[in-house]
Amino acid sequence: MRDNLNQFMKNLQNGLTKPNNLEENPTVRLFRQDIRAEFTSFLANESQYHVKASTGVNGQVMAEVPWLGIFDTRYIQSASGHYFYPVYLFSSDGKGFYLSINQSWTNINDANLKDNDGKKIKPATVALKAAELLREYINPEALGHYITQPLDLRGTTALVKGYEVVNVIAKYYAFDQFTDEQLKTDLRELLTIYKRMTEKLSVAGYAQLLQQFQDWITESVALDENKKQLSTVKSLKYHRIANHSNQQLDTAYISEEHANYIVSDQELEQQLQRQKVIGSQAEILAFKYYCDKTNEIVKNRENAAEILDKLQYRGQDHGFGYDIQALDLSDLKKGIETEIHVEVKATGNRHGNIPFYMSRNEIQQAMMDRDTYRIFRIYDFNAEAPKFDELRVFNDESQINEMKRLDQLIQSSANVVPMTYLITEWQSR
Repeated sequence: MRDNLNQFMKNLQNGLTKPNNLEENPTVRLFRQDIRAEFTSFLANESQYHVKASTGVNGQVMAEVPWLGIFDTRYIQSASGHYFYPVYLFSSDGKGFYLSINQSWTNINDANLKDNDGKKIKPATVALKAAELLREYINPEALGHYITQPLDLRGTTALVKGYEVVNVIAKYYAFDQFTDEQLKTDLRELLTIYKRMTEKLSVAGYAQLLQQFQDWITESVALDENKKQLSTVKSLKYHRIANHSNQQLDTAYISEEHANYIVSDQELEQQLQRQKVIGSQAEILAFKYYCDKTNEIVKNRENAAEILDKLQYRGQDHGFGYDIQALDLSDLKKGIETEIHVEVKATGNRHGNIPFYMSRNEIQQAMMDRDTYRIFRIYDFNAEAPKFDELRVFNDESQINEMKRLDQLIQSSANVVPMTYLITEWQSR
């Protein structure tokens, strides 16, 4: 493997890329026959894999970035398939190559995802956000050994730029700076990661992921564009607590104009203002819910007015780390008055498991109020009757301790203070 790969890269460095056909160009034969045969032989005991080496369409010159894909034929048969796959990508200058789990750029480019105003979301944006979501299916400890940023293939074409941004994880090998054993070990490890990903996410699941997270991609881009929100982002697991799933909320008086993800400075300012208005509407809606439900429970009690006075709307005040001071409804039915602090998060997406952001202040408040902090997650916000879930942030003290440990590690090792956190997953209690 090593000798042939180095020879191939040396040929690229020397410009031996014409013509692009097997009969006339030894460089093409070396890659599409000899190198492909070596990898096929290495994977001979795993019949589900098909190895393909591509130098582009036959013609005058080889493709700017040759690639060698390893396709698990149970899920994907070619680079234009609707899935992700392991692939070796060679930089156009011949000075190195990547082993990557890559999404199909053709599939991403053709996805035609649109924002809430009907405008197409840039494929590169979709690719970056989808890659971010796919990393949630990989053990965090393993992620530390891989490149998780866009690749640098030293190319200029739109196709090469696409290859760069669809990267999920990758390793880089510089010319003549690797061994056969290293190649084999790394490939085995990456294929193990890939297998675990395929077990968790089917082809249909991946397609649904792209569509399901369309609104989140739009909202996430808006935050990315806001320079005040750029920071290290962590992903945490949370636990759903109440059986309020799919309850209906009366919102006949609420309307929303969705934000446009393509922004100039003026558009960004307008977009952020709209988001602020939407957030305020959602907070008021949630406060009304707690007031109404609390009143239903205590209306026949002598101290009903006193109990209702304990509900406070904090949305207009900053620094609390939550929007509503309320009472736990389940406890209240038992005659127990347990104060809870509620942070409201809303989305226009129809699905309740769309990721959302929390500020550092909100996370710190959630750690301090572990048993009494709630997320009131409203979704399908555009509907006449949106749905919601009530979520707990930290399930036990060990999660808080781990959070503090990671936070201290980031600050001490990188001199970075995380200010915004992406909440991507929670589990039903």
